[in-house]
Amino acid sequence: MRSMISWSRLLPKRRHWISMAIFVPSLLITLYLTTKNTDAYEAAERFVATDARIAASIGSVTKTSFKFWDGFEFTGSDANFSLGATTDKGEFVVEVRLHCVAGSWRVDTADIRARREHKPALQ
Repeated sequence: MRSMISWSRLLPKRRHWISMAIFVPSLLITLYLTTKNTDAYEAAERFVATDARIAASIGSVTKTSFKFWDGFEFTGSDANFSLGATTDKGEFVVEVRLHCVAGSWRVDTADIRARREHKPALQ
């Protein structure tokens, strides 16, 4: 009986589950918003939307989005983001690596992956 009592004390209580249910989403939302509002992210998004080489290979970008779950890295003077790029040819993922030089972010490399093709609507 004594071992049963000590084991029940180790089990998480309802308040622990509620705390985690509030804390984890709050942490993820804060991380998402603070990353999206950095100069590095804005430079990467601007690059994907306006670069002529990207437009030549996948088409003119009409919409960009932050692929939070595909990964990102942000350390002092280096950043790496996965951005979604929607064009008339389909949806693509563009991995952008940046480096900060004298206070401004410069794109080192950008890799494009096909995500899915747009299918024309049936008429």
